[in-house]
Amino acid sequence: MSLLHAKATTLERAQRKFRERGDISDAQGMDGDYLDFAEALSDIRDQMAFSSPAVAGQLVTGRILTVDDKGATLDFGGKMPAYLPEVTGEVLGFVRGVPIVSLRGIQLEEAWDRVAELARKELSFDVTILDVNEGGAIAEFHGLQCFLPGSQAIGALDASSVGANVTVKVLDFSEEEGRLLVSQRKLAAANAPPLVRGAVVRAKVTGLRNYGVFLELDHGMNGLLHLSQISHERVESLEKLFRVGQEVTAMVLDVDKGAGKIALSTRALELVPGDMLRDPAQVYARASEAAAAHMATAESERRTREAATKQIASELATSDAGREALSSVTASIESILAAIVDSSK
Repeated sequence: MSLLHAKATTLERAQRKFRERGDISDAQGMDGDYLDFAEALSDIRDQMAFSSPAVAGQLVTGRILTVDDKGATLDFGGKMPAYLPEVTGEVLGFVRGVPIVSLRGIQLEEAWDRVAELARKELSFDVTILDVNEGGAIAEFHGLQCFLPGSQAIGALDASSVGANVTVKVLDFSEEEGRLLVSQRKLAAANAPPLVRGAVVRAKVTGLRNYGVFLELDHGMNGLLHLSQISHERVESLEKLFRVGQEVTAMVLDVDKGAGKIALSTRALELVPGDMLRDPAQVYARASEAAAAHMATAESERRTREAATKQIASELATSDAGREALSSVTASIESILAAIVDSSK
């Protein structure tokens, strides 16, 4: 007996058995003759005759045919039935004494567990963009909706982004609040070559604020050129110096790799105070020379301070006056600590 004929026979038996079952139609919210078995048989024959073979990774919807203690067989319109191994579900409620079970809750719990693991291990993963709005993109990961803020995306987010898979890292999440924020920039920062204080970098202006200029470096890292670090002289208008999309050269002051942010300076590149206001192109052209001079001066000043500190400490430790001063300081500290202890009693 062919599989088609076997399925047809099964449905015909079901037709005869359930033709007078009014409770089935009530449970479905339809009238008593809601099942047109002739049409159902025809549809199934058509599906089985013409449907293409299933492939790995394909999502299919089917109807349960048989159930045993290890799983269930499903008819999803293919030439052969599919097998669904035993799964765990959540009972949502009962209809006429029959439990209604959903896999959704269990799947979401597993997805949140996976998110927690990815965040803990700082691993990257792929999400699928579902929609784009002014703030960023709504994406999906194992049934969870997540949000990719525009400030954490690399490149423009627009209608063409919908349906795309992007690789991200967890930026923040809360299972209790149902919040999952992801970031492309955090991933890019983790893969970026190390940046050190004093390095000269090229960056693109992405935004202007009253406190400074936002810049985007290679590998998607964000930088801030603070207003106080633009020039030794007062900056009257950022708009006169910078525009969105403009390429600038700056020196790295500090790096927060975990947050993917960098503090930058063009002030440090001025060989003459005010050069950034008069001729920025000249500052950029001589950036490497100026950065090297700035770092050499900073290192010299650091060593001078360190030597002066050591000399003062040595003099205090060896001279009578120094020992008396240290003794006085020690006594004062002990007196303050004693007073604190007494007041806490």
